[in-house]
Amino acid sequence: MDSSKAVKGTAVLRSLAEAGDAEAQFRLAQAYENGQGVAQGYADAARWYQAAAEQGILAAQARLGEMYLCGCGHPESITPSAAAHLAEASEEQSAVRRLFPNGCRRGRPLE
Repeated sequence: MDSSKAVKGTAVLRSLAEAGDAEAQFRLAQAYENGQGVAQGYADAARWYQAAAEQGILAAQARLGEMYLCGCGHPESITPSAAAHLAEASEEQSAVRRLFPNGCRRGRPLE
């Protein structure tokens, strides 16, 4: 898709997303994450992933969690209760350890 079509498509997505369309919120988040039709911005991507996740879009929930775990979301995005839970869990029980048993490097799991 050429850039002018991407920009127009993103404008339509934004309008739908702001009206509360969960699928549009998810697709707008992807656009921000990948810089398609908009300037790339992880904070904006996380904001739209969160909006879609709160409406039950499982892929948005998963991607938002991965962004936070790998440091792509903004640092104040983790809730105090989630931080306390991760701090209290033993290393074997850690959600981070279960999701990425070999560790995590900015944006992707270690292999």
